[in-house]
Amino acid sequence: NFLVQKILLILKYLILISMAFLFAGCTTVDVNREPNWTSEGSDLSEVLVFRGEKWWYGKVESGFGSTENYVVALKNNQYSVVPVPVGENIFQVIGAGGSPPYKFDMSISDDERKCIEIRGNSASMSMILVPILGFMIPSFIASEVECPSEGQLSAYELISPTL
Repeated sequence: NFLVQKILLILKYLILISMAFLFAGCTTVDVNREPNWTSEGSDLSEVLVFRGEKWWYGKVESGFGSTENYVVALKNNQYSVVPVPVGENIFQVIGAGGSPPYKFDMSISDDERKCIEIRGNSASMSMILVPILGFMIPSFIASEVECPSEGQLSAYELISPTL
């Protein structure tokens, strides 16, 4: 009897957690134009932003943009080429569903292309044990990486940013 109650309690938690992931996957990231990145006379370079295939957060969108606006939303196996201002930039990545953004800075030179990989934050999986952590730990993180080859990118879907 005690064992059955423990199993039922674990199943209830698993159902609640599954529902949280389901609802997070049903939400989207608001994508808007970033006027500071497209104003006339701006010196622009390119950032290639991509997301590989990971089992967690597979259907959940991750937004990439400035601290003011997200210009593209990506799911697994998608990428985008985003024009950004030359100089020091503060970018952020956010996951749909209420987690806080992950902010990072990057310097980019004129006519330079840099690459950013967005991936699920394994630390956010702690929300399975303590659900409130889902609102305190970013669902996604990003880092500058070596750019993927054309062959590697052929396995990804190109998503146009909102400009």
